[in-house]
Amino acid sequence: MHHYFKDKMETWEGKLVRLNRDCETGLYVFKKGTLMRVWSANNVRIMLRTLPCEACKIEASMTIKGKKKDYQLYFDFVEEKD
Repeated sequence: MHHYFKDKMETWEGKLVRLNRDCETGLYVFKKGTLMRVWSANNVRIMLRTLPCEACKIEASMTIKGKKKDYQLYFDFVEEKD
């Protein structure tokens, strides 16, 4: 299993993650276990997007600001099958 938390954050873009906890924005509550994709990553913030809704194709997003070591509190990377 690859440990992405040791890699440069820029390499996280496009990776699939699973939330470790409930996360709230002003609009949404993303439940623990929600699958999301890293939309962008830099040393200031991570932007995550939900997978498109099967019915309506809408995606919701959230931003987490913090330090690289703290992101493990919010999500783990999911290995994708090709």
